[in-house]
Amino acid sequence: MQIWLFNPPTDRARIEALEQIGVDTVVAGEQALDPLLETPLKTYAVAHAFPATGESEDLTIDIYGQPFQWFGSGCPNSPAIRTQFYRTMDRLLKGNIKGVFLDGVRFPSPASSETNSGFFSCFCPRCQEDMTTRGYDRETIMRDVRQTADLILTGLSTTLQRWLRDLCSPAGWLTLNAAYPGLFAWFKYRADCITDFVQELSTWMCKSHTGKELAAFLFQPCLAYFVGQDYRRLSPDLQIVSPMIYRNYPHRPGPATINQEIMAMATLLWEGTSLSFAQCLQDLLHIFGLEVEEELPQNPDSLISMPIAHVTAETLAAAAFSGPRSKVIPIIWAGDHRLPETIAALKQTGVEQAILFTYEAGVAAHKGQFHEILADRLRR
Repeated sequence: MQIWLFNPPTDRARIEALEQIGVDTVVAGEQALDPLLETPLKTYAVAHAFPATGESEDLTIDIYGQPFQWFGSGCPNSPAIRTQFYRTMDRLLKGNIKGVFLDGVRFPSPASSETNSGFFSCFCPRCQEDMTTRGYDRETIMRDVRQTADLILTGLSTTLQRWLRDLCSPAGWLTLNAAYPGLFAWFKYRADCITDFVQELSTWMCKSHTGKELAAFLFQPCLAYFVGQDYRRLSPDLQIVSPMIYRNYPHRPGPATINQEIMAMATLLWEGTSLSFAQCLQDLLHIFGLEVEEELPQNPDSLISMPIAHVTAETLAAAAFSGPRSKVIPIIWAGDHRLPETIAALKQTGVEQAILFTYEAGVAAHKGQFHEILADRLRR
């Protein structure tokens, strides 16, 4: 299996050490590209999809009309943000790189929002107008998203507990879809926005930067649609689909990490019900079909770990949802104490490459054994 590195070292000695054990591909931010491009390493850049401009009119706005910033991002539909992004892409693609990985190409998630209500967005004037232009019933969407936000955030415990029970079965999802059509239309609208953005970017790259690859770090399939990422619709325009499957990421904040996103959801539910935190977490794990390696924590101060089987299951799901044009290359956390086992399990899924996030995390967790782990897996 080939091992790629995200955020590799940039000093010549460590780069040469990686080359000697067989690492040949890296992904890095713009500030680290110059020294990497002087080496034989195949190099991809990473680009933040919707970077905040610092202007209030470009912020995301939640269902309550409150503006906020998330993951250093603003509204995905802001013309100013998109103009800024395309300038960055043009600059990157003129360099001697293989292509660009998109990061943050989504709407806010529970763990990436600065406020509890941030997930319920965006409802800025341009997004509201865009909903209508696309043929959505804006009033129904806003009504049902507001009711859902109120339900989760303001403590309507009995109704919320019924929701959790309903969501444990396919029939319950259908019932909620019928009762809250605007909520499910809102999910689809967000996926429309992200899909169109990637399609337009792909078309522009084919015309302006022929031969360069477009890739994306995506939420793993069990969570992706909730932030506007639809693998089936995105994959035709991506040469590489990279599900972010950090099963036990320990550092906070950890947006996009499965363990922290689930904990963030459980915290929102716990604060809005009379249920215990452990019960809220257990309900969510059941709804998403997840398991954890340890006993359920009794409060949100602790973190959870998903089993290695979760990494392989989500990799297989990503491959099933992606089209034949896309190569699936999962990205996993290099600091995982069971990294060798995780890589070995990934190889059984049939994927040919995996990306490790990040080199420094791998060195810190495995010390001198990190290079041995890489060399051993690259030989297999």
